Amino acid sequence: MAAGLIEHTVMTNLRREYEAQGYDFYESPPPEAVPDFLGKFRPDAIAIRGDEGVVLELTPRTVGPDALNYIAERFEGHPRWRFRVIVYDPKQDEIS
Repeated sequence: MAAGLIEHTVMTNLRREYEAQGYDFYESPPPEAVPDFLGKFRPDAIAIRGDEGVVLELTPRTVGPDALNYIAERFEGHPRWRFRVIVYDPKQDEIS
C-alpha cells in the first residue's frame, strides 16, 4: 500500500474515533485551531472537545523517535492538551 494511501486510511480512522467521542476533528488544521504554545509547528490533525485537545502527528517508522521530542516538550504546563504520535510502516501492504 502506498504511503499516501496509508496516511489517508489512518487519518480516516482517527477522524471516526475522535468524532465518535464528541471531538471536533481538523485534518491539516487552520492556524487558529493550533494552540499558540506549538509555535510554527503545524500538526497533521487536531481533535478538540470543550477545553481539551489532542494534537495528532502521523510519521513513518523510518523517522527516529527523538525527531518529535522537541514538540512533545512543548506540552509541559498544558495539562488539557495531549500529543499523540501515530507511527506507520510506509512499506507495509496492509494496515493492522
